[in-house]
Amino acid sequence: MKKLFLGLCLSLSLHASSGIVIAACDRYVDQLVRSLKFLKTEINTSLPIEIWYAGDELSDENQRRLLAFDHLTLHDITTIFPLPPEHFRGFQIKGYLGLATQFDEFIIMDADLYFYQKPESLFEHPAYKKTGAFFFCDQESYLFFGFPHVPAQKYHGGTLSYYEKRKSFLTHLIEKTSESFPQKWTFYWSSIQPTPLNPIPSEHLESGCVVIDRKRHQKGLEMVRRLNEDYKETYKYVWGDKETFWIGFEMAHEPYHVNETIPAKIIDRWLPYLPFQIKKVALVQTVDGKLFYQQKAPAKLSPSAKLVQRNGEKTTRTLSSQEIALLNRAFEL
Repeated sequence: MKKLFLGLCLSLSLHASSGIVIAACDRYVDQLVRSLKFLKTEINTSLPIEIWYAGDELSDENQRRLLAFDHLTLHDITTIFPLPPEHFRGFQIKGYLGLATQFDEFIIMDADLYFYQKPESLFEHPAYKKTGAFFFCDQESYLFFGFPHVPAQKYHGGTLSYYEKRKSFLTHLIEKTSESFPQKWTFYWSSIQPTPLNPIPSEHLESGCVVIDRKRHQKGLEMVRRLNEDYKETYKYVWGDKETFWIGFEMAHEPYHVNETIPAKIIDRWLPYLPFQIKKVALVQTVDGKLFYQQKAPAKLSPSAKLVQRNGEKTTRTLSSQEIALLNRAFEL
């Protein structure tokens, strides 16, 4: 514990600034290099970047590929938290990054994420300035339907008994939700149960982009770390690190903002001889109505591509020629 404390003090005493923080390993380097090229050449971010890994997760060759980018540094998480590298090999490493980074204000970014605006613009967003934390909703792909039995291969843990176990897990950690907590997620603290006619989303927060001011959220980040440290238990009730950010902040009674719009999809009729629309991009986040980022590799889009958005009701708009050109430049890298 003494080494852990000294490591944390060293991290916190480094130069205070803003930056991007990414967890990476050899498996994701090709995607990360492509994403960084786009971020540096098309988006022209001014933010420095930290890449975090555990032990021998990054080969010498892949370290050289990443260090070819300006204002980028590599860090082994085990030098800050003296635990076996195997402990960090999974989603759980992201839960430690907010305490390991040298940045006071940071954006945790997934390796397969493509920003379409300068990510640092979120530091100036009124909701971030008010709360010191900006989160994004997840897509509502998985739902609790209240069925007593669901084949595992067809549904992500969606039985009624699993829902009740998650509800017990959350209400044990959080007796009463804060003012920051989205009203549409409050069913866990009510008598509402999922039914086939009234299903309940099982995924809430997307952690591909997480924006936090550490000066204002020390306790919240510590709660996030604890949840991910005990990942073998925590991940029985949530999918990876994603939900641990809002759960940790609720446990700490610290404010945060959740972008109300769930992820959009880009639909493209780029094969006119087919009688149906083809989904090309499934996870696109918007901020104040503008494209902000997408997850996974970009796809080639035609001039007829449309953005399908849900924010209460389903809306569809045609992407502008400038938006399509930008998305296609990411595809062409």
